[in-house]
Amino acid sequence: MARIDATAAKAAAALAAAQLTTILQDDTLTELFNDYKQSNHPMRGVEKLFLLAPATGVVTSNDAYIDAAYAGNYPTSGIESGRQSQGTPTPITLVSAAVADADPDIIVLTFSEKVFENQSNRIAVGGTVTTEKKISSIDYNGTIVNVQVDSAYINGDVITTTLRLFGNRGYIDLVDQAVTNNVN
Repeated sequence: MARIDATAAKAAAALAAAQLTTILQDDTLTELFNDYKQSNHPMRGVEKLFLLAPATGVVTSNDAYIDAAYAGNYPTSGIESGRQSQGTPTPITLVSAAVADADPDIIVLTFSEKVFENQSNRIAVGGTVTTEKKISSIDYNGTIVNVQVDSAYINGDVITTTLRLFGNRGYIDLVDQAVTNNVN
């Protein structure tokens, strides 16, 4: 028996790719499902979703691995000897969100754990302010994110922020999160 030709292999791979997209994509939005954006999420280990029987060449679904991933665990596929499950992801929480009188053009966001630079640029500022604000820079420093806007906030401005940030094993989504305005 001979192997299939390249054209048939590409067609089979395209079918498998479409099915993997169904597994990994958000069922409403056309993007990767939010939890799976963490590079270490178990569902990102695409090769671990399947088992190969070398003797027969038959590939089957690794149901035990998928069940553990859906249960919120970080299982191993049985391939990495000695690795233990990392357990349930720890959610990131917002500790504080404020603008200080000393730096009225910087929103200081403090989180419960270190967050990573937001590659998708999903930080926005809003609220009821005297002058429209645009983000001029974002500084990530461990648990603190400084969002600098193009002009200072003044006393009475109502400030909000919307964002999605990721940490080591969790993420946070904030929508129109109130920011304390401490500008006098």
